Amino acid sequence: GRIIISGLPVHPKWVLPLDRKAVLAAWNLPQDRPIVILTGGTEFICVPVTRIACKILAACPDVHLIVLAGRSKKLLGKLSALPEAGKRLSPVGFTDRVHELVEVSSLVLTKAGGATTAECLAKGKPMIIMNPVPGHERGNAEYFVRNGAARIAVGSGRILKELRELLKDRAATARMSERSRAMYRPAAQNIVGEIIRIYRNSLEKEACENSRRCLTPDSRR
Repeated sequence: GRIIISGLPVHPKWVLPLDRKAVLAAWNLPQDRPIVILTGGTEFICVPVTRIACKILAACPDVHLIVLAGRSKKLLGKLSALPEAGKRLSPVGFTDRVHELVEVSSLVLTKAGGATTAECLAKGKPMIIMNPVPGHERGNAEYFVRNGAARIAVGSGRILKELRELLKDRAATARMSERSRAMYRPAAQNIVGEIIRIYRNSLEKEACENSRRCLTPDSRR
């Protein structure tokens, strides 16, 4: 048997180029500020997101913050009630256009789930991975850190520290972006390509066996 390191399949829209200005205009986002995305999964189990959002807005006055609230109407309501909502804060409910937001972002604060991190790699985005839980999430986070695409931050103080450092150090952020893009694996292509390879090998083997049978004298004659 063989093990194929294919990566996790993502929707093709994640690898298509987008018009940055058009995306900014469509989402009413600023062109002159770094855009940071905060997401913690659908249920936001990794961080107290409203509190973290407030701290980011206070500590990073030049940032425009997008918070993905997923399907949580309660969280979306809390975020929308904050004074900076509609100014430097964009609360976003469930949408199938997250790829547009990631496209125009400078970096992404996220949990270490497979789907979200795979999408960030597809867009070549640096990640700050927040409070990874023991097990596969911690393993994912450490893997991205070893490869230079992410930093791990445990606790709000560390999250803010890492964020401020990366926003100030554009060269470091650019390096992380390069490493993130280099880590991306076109999983769907890899998986389909391997299936085709296996199928072709099977056909060739069958053809060879048929050919040998045709050339071998029939022992009954």
